[in-house]
Amino acid sequence: MSFAYNKNLKIEFRAVPYSTSHVLEYRISPDQDLTYETEISIFGLCKIKLKRKYKTNWHQPCTLVNYPGAERHSKESGEPYLPMFVRDKNEFKKIQSTFNTIGEFFDYVNKEEAKEEAEWQKARNEYLKTCGTWE
Repeated sequence: MSFAYNKNLKIEFRAVPYSTSHVLEYRISPDQDLTYETEISIFGLCKIKLKRKYKTNWHQPCTLVNYPGAERHSKESGEPYLPMFVRDKNEFKKIQSTFNTIGEFFDYVNKEEAKEEAEWQKARNEYLKTCGTWE
């Protein structure tokens, strides 16, 4: 996961129903200064600074998960990516208390996803060896 946000922005979470479970959603907390400046160039001749605001829409993070059978799918297919499931209210409260900023949350997600991707890549390579290429 990547983002183009200020890493120090406060974050909010919620767990929404998903099939027979709940999945995590996050957003930038609207209870803070959301303005930022961006610079655009018009035909390379002049630069203009614009003030903008970060959006506070809810997002459902999807991460690569090395579930059984995931090795059969390429990353580009999107199949190995799943939403972040929340098992119970205690786990949800722990997430809320652990991550205060969007930077802390994305750093954690990226670290965990890197572990999953390493396992998936190993299984994927072994799977591709057994299948071979037909020419």
